[in-house]
Amino acid sequence: PSLTQNVSSDETQLLGRQIDRATNGAVRGRVLFTAVKKVFSVHHAYLTAAEKATLEAFYTTNFASSFDFLWTGDNVTYTVIFGEDDLKFTPAGGEVWETTVQLLQV
Repeated sequence: PSLTQNVSSDETQLLGRQIDRATNGAVRGRVLFTAVKKVFSVHHAYLTAAEKATLEAFYTTNFASSFDFLWTGDNVTYTVIFGEDDLKFTPAGGEVWETTVQLLQV
């Protein structure tokens, strides 16, 4: 669904690095994948009841599927899946809600 992304939304770049220490304490690093991937934390503030219902229906239908997502930070469309966290809605006063959704680039 096309819902407003609040300014507190953010993007994290995953480099695929894993840092370990050898038995003597020396640091060892390795790269697990070749392309940088992104994680989006998308905050939706002041969702109406209808927008909340739309997001819930979309999540229920697509929680295990990839889908296209337009990130307003750079106006690029990414293929993503929902992160491990389930939807959590917080009342924002009146009849509006807010939530933060984690999206992982495929």
